[in-house]
Formats: sequence, structure tokens, C-alpha cells
Amino acid sequence: MDAAGLSRLQSNLDKVREQFDAWANERVAFGEKQRQAYLSEWERLGQQRQVLEEKENAYERAAQRLAEHVEMERQELDAIEASVAQLRARAVVMPERQRELEADIEERKVELERRRAALNECEEARRTRLMHLQKALVWYRDRLGLRFDRVGGSRGPASGTFDGKVRVLFNRLDPRDATREFAFTVYVDERSDAFCVESCQPELDESAYACVGHGQLSDLVDELNRTNDFGAFVAKMRKCFKALAQDEIEAATRSVQETRQ
Repeated sequence: MDAAGLSRLQSNLDKVREQFDAWANERVAFGEKQRQAYLSEWERLGQQRQVLEEKENAYERAAQRLAEHVEMERQELDAIEASVAQLRARAVVMPERQRELEADIEERKVELERRRAALNECEEARRTRLMHLQKALVWYRDRLGLRFDRVGGSRGPASGTFDGKVRVLFNRLDPRDATREFAFTVYVDERSDAFCVESCQPELDESAYACVGHGQLSDLVDELNRTNDFGAFVAKMRKCFKALAQDEIEAATRSVQETRQ
């Protein structure tokens, strides 16, 4: 082969090489483009997969909540059905129970009327007793000169109660002066729950106590705490004061007689 033929062959080879290189570059570019498209699609699919997984999890949670809600409603329905069954059972026995309640109400009405009548009787008896006591108090005051006064101030603001001490006063005991007062103060000791007497005016001596069979005031107070008979105690104290007044009269009479002698 001559030089011209070799030159043409080389030229043809160069053209073929250029065409091959162009084709190869084109295929490589196409392959790279396909690879990039594949990677982009893979990334997109991965993102979609994550979104789908999140949606799936959300759907599962919603389904769980729905199942729990359905279970709660089922339990409530069971409770309602049980309540309805109880109401039906009560409705069956209601007439009998109603009759029992009506009978019980009638019995209570009868008992209430009985108690009201008894209360009225007690109230009437209380009013009658109070009337008699008031009459007796007036009689004691007018005939025997007996009076009771509260001693001390009230225990609290506007309480209307006193410190528990009562002053018992007598007059009409001394023939020389019917208005002369004899008195003692009595109270109940809160610690011992016993009667105590203080401030006896005038002071009584042994001869005055002897008229009631005692030697001193403490004997009378002991007897009061044993018997709890306050009326008898007041009567004996009056008798002692009267004896004291009589002793004073007799002593004054003797003194006058001795003076005249």
C-alpha cells in the first residue's frame, strides 16, 4: 500500500475514532444522566417512604385510640344496660315497697301525734308547775321575806348567764326590825360539783346552828351535798338566822335587866 493509501486509511481511522469517541462520550453522558436521575428518584422515593411510614404510624395510633374509644363506649353501654336491668327489677318491687313506705309513714304520723300530745301535756304541766312556783315565790317573799339575787357579772357579752353564785336573803326574822336582812351566798364548785356557801351575814354562832341539830355551817353544807335538798337547806338556814335574832333579843333583854339592877 502506497503512502496515499495509508494517508486515506489513517484519515478514515481518525474519523472512525472521532465518531467512536463522540458516541462513547454521548453514552457516558447518557449513563451519568441516567445515574443522576436514578439517584434523584431513589431519594424522592426514600422521602415518600418516610412520609408513608409516618402516615402509617399516625393511622395506627388513630386506630388504637378509636379502638379504646369503642371499648369505653361498649363499657358505658354495658353499664347503661345493667342500670336499665336494675330499674326494671326495682319497678317490679316498687308497688310493694311503696306500700311498706306508706305504712311506715302512717306509723310515724301516729307516733308523732302521740309525742305531740305528750309534749302538750308536759308543756301544760310545766306551765302549771311554773304558775305554782311563781305563787310560792310570791308567798315566800311576802310572808317569809325570802328573796334570791344573782351575784357577779355575765360570763360573756350579751350571754345572759352569770357566774353561778346566788345570794339568798331573808327578812321578817327580827321582830325589832322586819326589814332587817339576813343573807348567805351559795354556788356550785365546778371542779368538785358540790355546793359551797360563803359570805354569811350576819355570822352565825354555834347556838344558832344547834337549833337545826348541827354545830357549824360546814355540817349543814355537807348535809346539803348528801341530800341535794336545797329547799330544806334554805329552810334550816332561815331557822338559824331566826334563832340568831332571838338570841340577840334575849341578850339585849338581859343586858337591860342587868343595867336596871
